[in-house]
Amino acid sequence: MKKLTSKFEGIFELLDDGRFHGLGELREITELSENHTRAIVAFLAEYGFAEMNKWNDKVRISRAARKLLEQTTP
Repeated sequence: MKKLTSKFEGIFELLDDGRFHGLGELREITELSENHTRAIVAFLAEYGFAEMNKWNDKVRISRAARKLLEQTTP
């Protein structure tokens, strides 16, 4: 994953399984810095695409985003 868009997509695809994932796991897979990872996750959460558990820095895809993906994925 070289481009930022593909790293963003990588995070979103990882979250697609519906389970909570730690920010460290997302950073490791995307090779983004902690600040960039947090910024992407904050964006996803702010616009309702992800749910953040701030007590343990874990994130998962929101139900609304999963429904959207199910409707738009062939």
